Amino acid sequence: MNRINYAFSATIVFVLIICSCTKSNDKVKVKFINKTGEELKDLNVGKKRIGKLTVDDSTKFIPFNAFHFDSGIPDEPISAKIDHEKTADFSEFYWCGTEKTIVEEGTFEIEIHKLSYDNKIYLKLVKR
Repeated sequence: MNRINYAFSATIVFVLIICSCTKSNDKVKVKFINKTGEELKDLNVGKKRIGKLTVDDSTKFIPFNAFHFDSGIPDEPISAKIDHEKTADFSEFYWCGTEKTIVEEGTFEIEIHKLSYDNKIYLKLVKR
């Protein structure tokens, strides 16, 4: 009986040690606020599917492994539909690349803005 108790206790201690050493890969937390004046459907930012986001509404803080910036401006791919029309990603204009950074820790509130250019609707991420 003592061997069973010892084995059980040793297993519990081992599991607790492993759990306490596990690193979270989602150290970046981001809340998105819809400032487009339109309802966003099928919203995706980075590799995260967010879904629907109504006007002036915000998401909960969403975990990311890392988040990309260019010269301090959020630089993650974004897409959505506004009135059944797919939007374009404004970050396609961030082509220089000299100030690109990857943030692996932090909490951010980021607004989503709508811009129109050359008969296209673009979504742009703006850090608060």
